[in-house]
Amino acid sequence: NLLKRPYSWEPICSSQAYPRWLSGTAHMDSGAIATRIANNEKHVAEKFKAYAAPTSQCTIFWPVLINDFVRAGYGNSVESFCLLRAYFAYTGCKLVVGKSVAAHWKGTGWTPFWNEELPDTTFQAQWNQGSDCGSIQWLRHWMPNLAKCQMPPGFVSEPKKYAFMHAQQWDVTYMESLYLQGFGPRISAYRLPYNHSYAALHVRKGDKQKEIPREKQYMFEKSGKIENLLTFLSKNWPHITDIFIATDDSDTVEHAAKAVRGRYNITWSADAARFPGGHPDTHGRPNHVNNDGAVNGVLDDQAGLASASVLIGGGDSGFWQAAKSLNRALHKGTHRQHPWCYDIYRNIVCD
Repeated sequence: NLLKRPYSWEPICSSQAYPRWLSGTAHMDSGAIATRIANNEKHVAEKFKAYAAPTSQCTIFWPVLINDFVRAGYGNSVESFCLLRAYFAYTGCKLVVGKSVAAHWKGTGWTPFWNEELPDTTFQAQWNQGSDCGSIQWLRHWMPNLAKCQMPPGFVSEPKKYAFMHAQQWDVTYMESLYLQGFGPRISAYRLPYNHSYAALHVRKGDKQKEIPREKQYMFEKSGKIENLLTFLSKNWPHITDIFIATDDSDTVEHAAKAVRGRYNITWSADAARFPGGHPDTHGRPNHVNNDGAVNGVLDDQAGLASASVLIGGGDSGFWQAAKSLNRALHKGTHRQHPWCYDIYRNIVCD
């Protein structure tokens, strides 16, 4: 059960006294987080009430696991899943899972998003009889765990999904609310790395470099150097002295440890999969490490980034974009100084 796995951090502490930035930082303790999650849950429920009730005309058999999200690229998977979930609800489609899949998602700390649970043998038999879901493209990214449908031809489709998106039914705020609603139990159970305001830095390296156009390689290299992020933090938020780092690069952790000694407290998720220089090349098809330990690290990194008062990372990373969305949704209604977010890849404020 990933939710109940022990959380741990590797701290590097200075003997010096660290000042606390006590105003305007929007630090959220566990009580504030629980309240915000509950309010967001009500907001999402109201949105879904406005849609048609689930109909027997359209049933979607969902075998996809959180491990599939991580394997295919967690950030892009989350964004696509939130859109599909909203679109399927809008059309009145019913999401059905097997008992073991339901237990898996609950165990990772996600709010149940399905309409019905079936015994695994019943689910498998109905999944076997299912067909293609209107050529919805993103469903194929999670293969071999492919969602299947029972519905009239054309009941859902890519063109209809895009029509849903452009008919004022979908926007970034809605996506952010859906992600927070789904991820809420995980954040509630997460042990915050600090009991006060902190900055979160994200560094993406490895196979990501091959996705970056040649003319933007210098931007990628700039955003991948932890020293640049630390310099920017020191210049713009000199009062922040506690840092959470999320990265796929074990060298970044080592370099950060040397760079901050005596000036900052630094911590990171213990379970996250890291490699010297970043995640190895997957030769064109996303295939990230997705065992239960790595998944736990991914989810802890998302929670650590989302709970931070200050966020610095690169907009070329879908993982960081997802965390930024979660951070904004979680902190909605709080009073924090601006800017609180900086995209060092694009060199822009991203509040």
